[in-house]
Amino acid sequence: MDPAGRDVDQADARRHGLWGLGVLAMVAVIVVAFMIIFTGGSDDNNSDDGGTSSYGPGAFGGSTSSTGHASSPSTSTPSSDESSSSSSSPACSDPGASCTPAQQVASVAAAVNALRAQHGLSSVTASASPNAQQCAAARGGGSTCVPHYIFAQVPSTDGATVVAALAKVNASWLLAPDATRIEVGFSDSGGAILCAVLRFP
Repeated sequence: MDPAGRDVDQADARRHGLWGLGVLAMVAVIVVAFMIIFTGGSDDNNSDDGGTSSYGPGAFGGSTSSTGHASSPSTSTPSSDESSSSSSSPACSDPGASCTPAQQVASVAAAVNALRAQHGLSSVTASASPNAQQCAAARGGGSTCVPHYIFAQVPSTDGATVVAALAKVNASWLLAPDATRIEVGFSDSGGAILCAVLRFP
């Protein structure tokens, strides 16, 4: 083969190699973009906050939680001392106020529903529940964190403050179009206020 023919073959090989590298780079960019879109920029849904926030299945249609426990069907039965609320105004808006569990739930429900209304979504009813309280105490890692949960350490039980903290974890979770009710639980852990919300279709 003459030298000119070899140069053409080598140029073709380089061109094909560069084309292949370009395709691989584009595939990598697409995969990374999907990971960022669907996981909020990290390869798991725990934030780097020392375990002060997490969310579970349902935030993006997933089937396992950030803490690794399997989600199993569960029904939570509100106890007689729990209260339901679909109130449109906070019952406990002063962060320094001493609020009853019913006021705390009403305040969180009002803040969640205000956020949902801003996005044209229907309101949800809310109640306190032992399951949500146990989920909060377990920092989102307990077996009661079903079917879908979100957890955060919050500075107070004021609804607007709680929802702002939860929205930082995953605002999309709070805006699930199929949500009809939520269960709210708070737990005190050495002075830290832990909050978990369970979401139901």
